[in-house]
Parts: sequence; C-alpha cells; structure tokens
Amino acid sequence: MVRSGGSLSGNPAYLVVTYEYSPGFESMDDLALGGRASVWANDSVRLGVTATRQEHFGQQQDQEGIDVTLRHSDRTWLKLEAARTKGDGIEEQTSFDGGFGFNSRSIVAGEANAERIEGSLALEDVGLDGNGQLTFYHEQRDAGFNAPGRLTSNDTRQSGVALVTPLSEQTDLILRADETTQTSDLKSQSAEVGVAHQLDEEWTVIGGYRSEERTTPSTSTANEGRRDDLAVQLEYAPQDEPWTAHGFVQGTVKADGNREDNNRIGVGGSYRINDRINLMGEISDGDLGLGAKAGVDYASSDRTNLYLNYELDNDRTDQGIGSRMGQVVTGARSRWSDNTSVYAEQRYQHGSQQTGLVQGYGLDFAPDDHWSYGLSTDIGRLNSETDDEIRRRAISGSVGYRNEDIRYAGALEYRKDSYSDEDRTVWLLRNNLSYQIDPDWRMIGHLDMAIGDSSQGSFFDGNFVEASLGYAYRPVLNDRWNTLVKYTYLSDLAPAEQRSSTGNLIDYSQRSHVFAIDSIYDVTERWSLGGRYAYRLGELRMSRDDSADWFSSKGQLIAVRADWHVVHKWDLMVELRRRDEFTAEDSRTGAVLGMYRHFGNHMKAGVGYNFSDFSDDLTDMDFRSQGWFINIIGKY
Repeated sequence: MVRSGGSLSGNPAYLVVTYEYSPGFESMDDLALGGRASVWANDSVRLGVTATRQEHFGQQQDQEGIDVTLRHSDRTWLKLEAARTKGDGIEEQTSFDGGFGFNSRSIVAGEANAERIEGSLALEDVGLDGNGQLTFYHEQRDAGFNAPGRLTSNDTRQSGVALVTPLSEQTDLILRADETTQTSDLKSQSAEVGVAHQLDEEWTVIGGYRSEERTTPSTSTANEGRRDDLAVQLEYAPQDEPWTAHGFVQGTVKADGNREDNNRIGVGGSYRINDRINLMGEISDGDLGLGAKAGVDYASSDRTNLYLNYELDNDRTDQGIGSRMGQVVTGARSRWSDNTSVYAEQRYQHGSQQTGLVQGYGLDFAPDDHWSYGLSTDIGRLNSETDDEIRRRAISGSVGYRNEDIRYAGALEYRKDSYSDEDRTVWLLRNNLSYQIDPDWRMIGHLDMAIGDSSQGSFFDGNFVEASLGYAYRPVLNDRWNTLVKYTYLSDLAPAEQRSSTGNLIDYSQRSHVFAIDSIYDVTERWSLGGRYAYRLGELRMSRDDSADWFSSKGQLIAVRADWHVVHKWDLMVELRRRDEFTAEDSRTGAVLGMYRHFGNHMKAGVGYNFSDFSDDLTDMDFRSQGWFINIIGKY
C-alpha cells in the first residue's frame, strides 16, 4: 500500500506486441519457427519442451528450453525452467507508424543461458493453520540471452518472495521482497511488510513499511540511494450505505543518495449515487508533487455506459528515472438497438516522457443474420513533445455477409500520418470471398492491399498487393476427383526503412502473375494419383523507382505425386518435381516425401522432407528450401 514508485499505489501495466516482417532479395527464406510440447506424466508431474528459431537478414537466433512442474495441489506447486539462446541475435525494431519507419535497439550476440524457478505453497499443505500462501521466484539471465520479450544486454538476476497469511479472523499479514541486479553497478532491492486489521464490520486499518534501495552506475543521474517509507491507511465502508472512504498518511523515515523524500497525505473514496452512477477518486500531495486519480461510470440506460478516468503520477520510474505522467480517458458505448451499437473514446496523456491526444469513434451494425457493418475513426497526436511527433487521422469501414452459399469479409482503411518533415497517406484493403456456385464447384478469392504514399517522393513509398482467384471442383457424384485452378497476382515494394536494419539498403521491387492447376484422383481406396502445373510470368527491378528497367522473370513447375492411404487417418505422400527458370536457363528436379494425419473431414496435417532445393511457390526465388517442413491443409 506504500506509494513507493510515485504518488499512486499499484504497478504500471504493459501491452507488448511483436511486429514481424521478412523482406529481402538475396535471401527470401527468413523463417520464424517454434513449437512446444508438454505432457503430464501423472497427476503430479508435467514435463515440457520448447524450441524456436528466428532468421532475419542472415541473422539467426535459436532458443531451446525445458521445464518441469511438480504439483501437490492447486495452491502448492513448483516449476523449474532452463533455456538457452544461441546466434547472432535478432535486432529489435520498433515502429510508431505501422511499419514505415523504425527505431532499432542493439543486442548482444552469442550463446547465453537462463534459469527460472517459481513456486507457490499453501501453508495448510504443510500442516500449518490458516489460509496463507507463500509465492516465490528466481530468474537469472546471462548477457546475450535474447528470447522474445527477454532481450538481455547485461547479466541479470531477479528474485522475489511474497507471503499473504491471516493472523486471525480480523488480521492479515502481507510480506514482500524483490531484488533485481544487472551486472555489479545496477541494482534495485525492496522489502515491504503490511498488516490489515478489520476493526469491525465497517472500519479497517492498514499499515505498511517499505524499504527500497537503488544502485546505479556512477555516470548515471537516475535516482540512487535508499529510501524507507511508512504508511497508514484507514478505510470506512458503512453497511447499507452507497459510499466508502479512506485516508492515508505516508512519511519517509530515511533517505540517502539523491533519493527524494516521499512524505505524502491523501484521501479518497467511492460513492454510488444510484444504480446507474458510481464515482471514485483519490487525491494526495507531498514532496514528489500532486497525485490524483478520479473516475466515474454512468449507466445512462440499460443500453448506454459512459466513463471517465484520470490519473496523475509524479514519480514514475518505468525507465529507471523519475518522470511525471498524467492520463485521462473518456468514453461511451451505446447499444441503440438489438443490431446497432456505437462507441466513442479519447485518451489524453501528458508528462515528461510522452504526450498525445487520440480520439476514436465507431459504429457496429448487424441488420439481420446475414449482413454486418462497421465504421471507426481515429484522430490524434502521438509523441507530441518529441521529434517523433505523429499527427494521425484514420477512418476504416468493414462489411461482412454470410449465407449458405456465400461468405464474404472485407475492410477498407484510410490513414494519414503527418510528421515534422513528411506526410504519409496509407490505404489498407482486405477482402476474402468464398462462393459455392453449385454442389460441384466453389469459388475462392482474396485481395489484400497496402498502398503508402510519401510526400518525400516515390523512393519512400511502400506498396503491397496480393490477389488470388480460384475454382475448386469436387463433383458430388464422383468424389474421387478433386481439382483446384488458381490465379495469383503479387506486387511488392516494401517501405525503404524496412530494408535498412542491416545497414544496407536494398533497392528491389517485384510483380508476378502465377497460374496453377492441381488435380488428384482416387484410383483405389488406398491409392491416389495427382499432379500440379504452375507458370509464373513475372518482372523484377533492381530499384525502388523508375531509375532501373523491369526485366523478365518466367518460370514453371511440374509435379506428379502419389498418396498411399496407409490406414483410415494416415497418408504417405511422395512427389517428384521439376522447376524451370527460363530467363536464367536453369532447370532442377527433386522429390518430396511426407506423412499426413487427417483431423475430421476438413483438415489434415503432416511432416515431411524436401530433397530438392526449390519450393513449389514460384514467387520464392532463393533455392534454399531443402529440409524438413510442416504442412497443414484445409479441405472443402
């Protein structure tokens, strides 16, 4: 309960999103592959193994891990983990504009290990009275350990333990301790003890003492030193009353180094005005400045909710330094009818690190069981007090339709981002269609587009178009024969900065037309024979603009295959392939072997080995496809 990190209680929450892309010309086989398997050996022991591999512009990062869970009960268990990463490391890239501009973070390459142990112990499981619970963890990562979300530049060790136990029916004890160490000159230690005692049915008193010490490098100006804080809070929740109240006082018992005192006093509470309106708030002041939070939730009707929340914190230490941050969020959501709802929300953030205002509005409409529509817009500024300020305006719409024969989903978005020296407009389009023409024929198609236009010139544009149209033939009266005819168009011009993560800008763009036909016939109940023919009419250009001419890139693929239905759910497949690149005057042959298992009537999955060095995807030009593969196939 001690306001240790600033003027508000609690801890910040983070949303972490991974953004992936794999452009390239000389190497287009960048691969991200991972898997996990676990099994309960019995009711008490679970074994798990995890492995991943990431590749990017010649960089490769492998991770392997094993874990063991020992379970005594739902509240008493122990988990052990060990992991290792090895390789050059995948450079971390962050983007504020959806993948057109990037900032990079350097990481340490090499081989490194990590271990973690965590557990929980219910005191009653070891013969002690009460409903107490002890939890603990210890994690150690070597410099260069680069698992996703765990990029580690320095040797890092983190440990923690917490105990929550009742001392009596009215009194609970809370003990916590945490330590984080990075090398020998960056360390944070904290310990806290709290006692909550219910005086009667309405009054509760809570006391807490926290000691925190930070050690930073001598060249750092971040908060360093030790600070001990003592806090007492009194809560009142009268029975049969719509309100609660609390007050607290906090004082710094000891502070050294450049740690500021954290003396603070504040009051807060909540009040339910009626069945529709609930208010809450807290305000405090002290050495670190004013702190406040307030909120209101209003159910204006059975269909509409309004809300407003504000927080102000004057000593956020997310990045290891003190900072001031405030945020207000307002919004409303209303269900106009059984098929229509709208929402509106805006978020304003201000402070010494980030400032911005973003507003969002939306409409969802489903007039019947077949149609659905959506409309939304975002307007605002991001990073207003930095050189990376983005002024954004975006609007998007979506539509969906579904009946027995047709399924369609589509969305269109227009976005304009303005920077200090650039304006960028982006159109995003997504379409998927499936149409059952008759019992024998089905049409499938999709169209995805991303068109980015930069005011700095065509060199900084980014465009992507992929469209396909196919017909699947599966005659009802002769289900032994299945055929798919498909046309695909691909045009790709990746944003300029997307290609600079290795320091070498690659001028490259492509466009291709691919025609393909696949057919397979069940000769007997156990044997099926099939084949595929595909032809690519493509063009490549060694430039992002008109400074270079397009040159032809034509090729074809011929394949024959046989499937042996070993048992009801298992198939063995062998395929012979030939690929011709006419412009390069190159021809190659090879074979593929695979085994598949059927899951239901509409999916099968398998594993196999490609003995050739080329892919059956004619837009894949790297000729480095030899090796193991996993394949999942959906069937109509």
